[in-house]
Amino acid sequence: MDDKLFVKDSRTSRNYEIPIRRNTISSASFKQIKVPEAGSNPADKVHDGLRLYDPGLEHTAISESKMTWM
Repeated sequence: MDDKLFVKDSRTSRNYEIPIRRNTISSASFKQIKVPEAGSNPADKVHDGLRLYDPGLEHTAISESKMTWM
């Protein structure tokens, strides 16, 4: 089953599909969400797309392998 999270960026009205695997979303998936160039705050113009902020790493998975999932 291909689970997806659908995201609509209110700044651009663009829609995105973010894949969900084992109840997890890869933060790299958010790199595709970028701010429009015209009229944007210079601090928001990041080449790698939308940044994620997780204070204290409370909601961050560290690693996954065939032997363990942390």
